[in-house]
Amino acid sequence: MEKILVVDDERILLTSLSIWLEEKGYKVDTSEAVLEALAMIEKEEYNYLLTDIKLVGLNGYNLADAVSSFSPKTKIILMSGYDFPPGFNKYPHLTKPFKFPELLEYF
Repeated sequence: MEKILVVDDERILLTSLSIWLEEKGYKVDTSEAVLEALAMIEKEEYNYLLTDIKLVGLNGYNLADAVSSFSPKTKIILMSGYDFPPGFNKYPHLTKPFKFPELLEYF
């Protein structure tokens, strides 16, 4: 079973995304903070990291860059309620709000 770590400071989104992804057959862990997410990734291997960009403290870009350096097999998908810069293509990304089935394109 593929594992996904979802990081967002919006608890309602974490809960609804987690339920939906688990119904699709994924094992899902969640975190509201970058440092907690980093600790989780150090302890467990994830197939995917789905992270918001705007978070308290460190941001999703910091998290994505750290994960890509020490867990290169983890595929990273960013999400944000703000527009991404034109031409941004370092990581796949979604602009909120999005329909959950759109995520399946990345998994």
